[in-house]
Formats: sequence, C-alpha cells, structure tokens
Amino acid sequence: MPVKEEHIVTYIHDPKNPYVMSDEDLALMDAIAARGDPSYYDDCPDVSDLLDAALKAKRAHAKKAKAEDGTSVKLNAKVALWLKSKGRGGYQKRVNDILTAVMKAEEAQAQKKPTPKKPR
Repeated sequence: MPVKEEHIVTYIHDPKNPYVMSDEDLALMDAIAARGDPSYYDDCPDVSDLLDAALKAKRAHAKKAKAEDGTSVKLNAKVALWLKSKGRGGYQKRVNDILTAVMKAEEAQAQKKPTPKKPR
C-alpha cells in the first residue's frame, strides 16, 4: 500500500484494509515522543487558532441546533411510504405541514366554539 516518491512515503487509507503499525513503527513513535523534539513537527503549520475557531463555531452551531431542535416521530411503514410517494424528498416537511394544519384547525374551532349558556 505505501507509495514511494523519493524518500517520502505516502499511505492511502483503505477502511476495508486499515494500516496496522508494526512494532518497528511503534518503537519509532515512542522514540520521537521520548525525545520531545519539537523540530520533528517544524513542517506542520500551527493550526491551534484554526482549531479553536472551528471548535467555537461547532459549539455555537450545536447550541443553535439544540434551541431549534424538533421532536422525533415514529411513523408506521404505510404512512411513511404514502408521505414519500407524494413527491421527491421533504416527507418530514409534509408531516410538519399536515400536523400544523390540523393544529390550526383545532385552534380555530376552539375559538369559534360558543361558551355554554347557564340554564335558567
């Protein structure tokens, strides 16, 4: 799997056949870690600021998503197939539209309902 170009070794990740580090590879990694030599990483750009910004953005997105989070609904197979047959994609929006229409109809009906009169 390694592809050699001069003295550079590139590994191509194959999820079905992952690379397993040999004892020699592990020993080399241990030696580098024990040295504590930051020059080993000189060719790597400092991405700590980018990582901090990405994490901050992810947290903000998670908070926003949590605030707007909906509720999961289980549908039986026939209902789900019927909704999906009504058009390409968006069946969850159709569920929401249908339930919103029913909710508004009930609210309108409740407002129109006359209050019962007391018997004389």
